Amino acid sequence: MSKEVIVGRQGTQSITIQTDTVSRHHCKITDNGDGRYTVENLSPVGTIVNGHKIVHTTVTADTVLQLGPVFRATVAELM
Repeated sequence: MSKEVIVGRQGTQSITIQTDTVSRHHCKITDNGDGRYTVENLSPVGTIVNGHKIVHTTVTADTVLQLGPVFRATVAELM
């Protein structure tokens, strides 16, 4: 069974986000169960992976996500 986390100011992620430029529900991370995660953007502000705005992509736990212009965290920190 895969685990899903909604990341944002009102998300279910493991760390608190209080940055106004991050949406309440900014992106969704799904643990694929094989060491990889699917990240899906939910925000008009955008979710950036490796310098590129994404709609959805597959990443690893050490991948850094940028939510809006200033907030950054690894997938592992958010799960």
